[in-house]
Amino acid sequence: MKYLKKYEEKSYEYIDVSELIDCLDALKKVNEKISRQELFAWFNENDINYHTMSDLDMYIYYIQANNVPKNIKYEDINKSNWKIFAGLGGGFGGASELEILENVTREEAESYAYQLAIDEYESYAGSNGLRDIDEIMEEDGVDENEAEQTYNEERESWLDYWVEEIK
Repeated sequence: MKYLKKYEEKSYEYIDVSELIDCLDALKKVNEKISRQELFAWFNENDINYHTMSDLDMYIYYIQANNVPKNIKYEDINKSNWKIFAGLGGGFGGASELEILENVTREEAESYAYQLAIDEYESYAGSNGLRDIDEIMEEDGVDENEAEQTYNEERESWLDYWVEEIK
């Protein structure tokens, strides 16, 4: 079974949904048991921004959040241990494993890896071909605000970081 998916640019692509047919009974059951009003009320009561979520995403989030034992915080379910890789690309050799973070979310681990990569960049800024803000102001003839924007753009292009979950 296929359905037609319409894209913004008005082109069409057929998507095979036959493997999803087995999910229909479960989806119908969810739809019968949880009203949309209950769903929206729960999101509003818990001050959760749902405006960018699809209805299906909202149902999944709601079910996961309400299926957690009372003595466990929902946020803790997604915590794990992570290998942190960070460094600079190009001639600097790329990211290397720096440390292990325990009992944090993927977002927390990625944010930490990003900060380590920034720290690495800033330790070289002003040398090894990586310009600092003063050099950008002098070489490009721009004010400090423009130099800072350029610095951030140049820095982003050098950063190399990622995380791997430890299972």
